[in-house]
Amino acid sequence: MEKTKILMIAKRTEALVIGFIGVFFFSMGTSYFQERLIYRIPRILIPIYEWGGSSALAIGMLLLGIALIVWGFSSWISTKGKKSLYGILAILGLIAGVFFANYNFKSSKNVMQEIENRSQKQIEEISKTERPKFKKPDIDQYFDDFDALYGKLEKNAASADSVEKINEEYTSWMAKTAEMLNQLNADQKYEFSKYHAKLRIQWHDKMQSIRQGEGE
Repeated sequence: MEKTKILMIAKRTEALVIGFIGVFFFSMGTSYFQERLIYRIPRILIPIYEWGGSSALAIGMLLLGIALIVWGFSSWISTKGKKSLYGILAILGLIAGVFFANYNFKSSKNVMQEIENRSQKQIEEISKTERPKFKKPDIDQYFDDFDALYGKLEKNAASADSVEKINEEYTSWMAKTAEMLNQLNADQKYEFSKYHAKLRIQWHDKMQSIRQGEGE
């Protein structure tokens, strides 16, 4: 008797698990009608996604979810479980699942815009970084060399050949970065990297401006 009771409980638990997996798939499917950067795709639905894209995947997820919910229900009633209890749990699960699957959902466009805004904010913070004073002659000379190169670039911006040669000098200057970092401790490396990032952005922006001017 006790063994039968345990077996019945196990089967009902299995039925509920199947049903809630169905609720999960159905809920996720409702959010797939909008474009996403990442999709959680059951292996069985991969061919459908490849064939029809996100909309086909969404419909497939809904149908798969419904099928699993029905399967769970049939397993539940085979153990003489209360139909109303399963129905209530399924409805509550669907309400919660659909809500959380779609709440504050962001399209790939919004995500990319957030990434761009975050990057812009970081660039603005880096642009405010002041030149660190490490009292190390090699590093002081390293930064002085950049200032000289940048001044040279501004002076020769009208000459394409000169600009390319100066840019090659900049590449050689960049190659010395690791050598400079080896002279610093962890905190100093962080300060160096922030200022170095500022110089790289400054150089990149200037080169882009010059090249755009050549193309006009």
